[in-house]
Amino acid sequence: LRGSKAKRIVVLLHSQVFPYTEAAMADLVELAAQDSRILLCLFDVAILKTPAASDKLLPFTRVSHQVASCELPRDYRRGVVRQYPVGNPVGLPFLAELVADQTFLGPLQTTGGDRTLGVEDFAYRQLNYMNLEHFTQIPAHNLIAEGPRPEFDGKTVFVGYTAYRGWTFKHREATFANTPWQADGDDVKAGLPIVYLHGFATANLLAKAWLHPSSPMVTALHTLILALLGYFIWRLSAGLASLIFLGGWCGVLLIHALLFA
Repeated sequence: LRGSKAKRIVVLLHSQVFPYTEAAMADLVELAAQDSRILLCLFDVAILKTPAASDKLLPFTRVSHQVASCELPRDYRRGVVRQYPVGNPVGLPFLAELVADQTFLGPLQTTGGDRTLGVEDFAYRQLNYMNLEHFTQIPAHNLIAEGPRPEFDGKTVFVGYTAYRGWTFKHREATFANTPWQADGDDVKAGLPIVYLHGFATANLLAKAWLHPSSPMVTALHTLILALLGYFIWRLSAGLASLIFLGGWCGVLLIHALLFA
């Protein structure tokens, strides 16, 4: 990858897969020191900030401007990831702060934190999961055998672990997370690798394709139109209105069953 013309090389380091105290981590830091395109993303930041574990961060102090947090704050571990953190007022910056200029992001929404991750308050964008087919996964052994690819030129390349490793008391983030393609509260193993989520989010940020809340006027207008439509149908025929109501709910349940079968 260092021989390619990639704009950035983002390396996600899940601590349960790549222990931060291993000698190989110093070699990775050395590579990052030699190549400013390399960004190192850490997990379990809340644990790393404690005095007992602070030595695990020592290897990264040399390239502190290329180190970010890749954790995804949410209400509970099985929750669907809908908010992508783009600003952390204290502590290690989130990945978005290194790949997208804050002035480019514009006004941010702010929410309460995730205490399990040690994040008290953070700015976020609503994550948009469109264009799933636009991401290509290349196994590491293929890349090693074939060398740099021209499609990397000018792009942000993510290097991540795509097999499943669950969370533990020691490691607060699994290598997978739930997305809208899974039911809320579903087993995290049925979700997507976290490296994919960061890929979606980076595409969102760079293309300004995140989800925007609708205007209160638009919401009020939709509500008024539906209320008037329901009123006139009910006046026309109570039986027809009941049939439409029941048929609509059956359609919703059918679509839900097909999506999450």
